[in-house]
Amino acid sequence: MGYSVSGLRLRYGERTVFDGLSLELEPRTATAVLGPSGCGKTSLLMSVAGLLPAAEADRSGFRDARFGFAFQEPRLLPWLSAEDNVAFVLRRTLGKAAARERARDFLARVGLAREFSKRPSELSGGMRQRVSLARAFAFPSDVLLMDEPFQSVDPRTRAGLVEAFLELESAERRTVLFVTHDIAEAIRIGDRVCALSGAPAVMVADLRPDPKNEAERRELETRLYSLAFSGLA
Repeated sequence: MGYSVSGLRLRYGERTVFDGLSLELEPRTATAVLGPSGCGKTSLLMSVAGLLPAAEADRSGFRDARFGFAFQEPRLLPWLSAEDNVAFVLRRTLGKAAARERARDFLARVGLAREFSKRPSELSGGMRQRVSLARAFAFPSDVLLMDEPFQSVDPRTRAGLVEAFLELESAERRTVLFVTHDIAEAIRIGDRVCALSGAPAVMVADLRPDPKNEAERRELETRLYSLAFSGLA
């Protein structure tokens, strides 16, 4: 069963963010949403999760869905180890021992097999984001909402995080909504790429990249960059 938000309306004072926006999420695929800063990407995530009381929308398919989250900042608990930061979100559903085992498994899968016992202050920025990524996928969610989680690191670290995401997403298929303002990142990650522009935000593109077709990817990137000059980025 798919998920959808239709007729989304949201205002902040005199500013209209959404005025009837609709978005469908296909099961077990990654939808990347592009848009400039301030266009409402984070508000869209919160509306999908039903966490924004001011938003009005018809939400379908989410009644029993479990949500996982990854944010631009890792949001790790500083007094807990990497292992305990991941296990913390699992203990209620798995129990302490199983949560620790699953936490270690996912940390190893993002390249942190030797960092289980380190606290966030002992980890680099990229490592902290890897902990956040492991935590997001370790939690047995149906829908994973990701709010520009790779934006606060350098390009090389970011490329490694994208590859780690793709490996986890391939093995742990779930419905992903990933918002970003980076065109190349959206094309690399998304089974589908949607672009928002305007105020209120409107959908200006709905594309399906083929990661094996380099010429098509370049064409899509060029098309999205052309939209950027009319307000996408």
